[in-house]
Amino acid sequence: MLFRRLFFVLLVVGMSGCVESQLQLSPESRIPDWFDIPQGRPRSDFKVTAAYEGTASDRKLVFKLYDDDHVFALQKLSTRGGDNIQSVHLARPGDGFPEGYPKYKIITINGITDVLEHRKKEAIFYTTDDPAVRKELGVVQ
Repeated sequence: MLFRRLFFVLLVVGMSGCVESQLQLSPESRIPDWFDIPQGRPRSDFKVTAAYEGTASDRKLVFKLYDDDHVFALQKLSTRGGDNIQSVHLARPGDGFPEGYPKYKIITINGITDVLEHRKKEAIFYTTDDPAVRKELGVVQ
């Protein structure tokens, strides 16, 4: 009986997936360009989270835009294949970063490309508009 219950739980988790990691966009960063926010609304009205969700057959990166703690918009992309997500490093990162950082993700959703930055191992990420970084990564503004 215990084996059946354990098998059922593993089957459900494998089919529905689970969150592998949850990140939040720094409040000092702008909202990624693939989200449309109403004109006239301040940045402080919104928060953005990113979560890696995995199943037995796929792994997704899910971005949620919140407005007053309600999901205002949602963007999902598969991390398998395709050119919609690239993980990259700079050839010569600047001083003041821990070893292996900063890390960048070039994300394209609905034809709109943005660059996300991880400055250290933490649950915070940033959008970057630094022209030198974007140029080295080959992302045109």
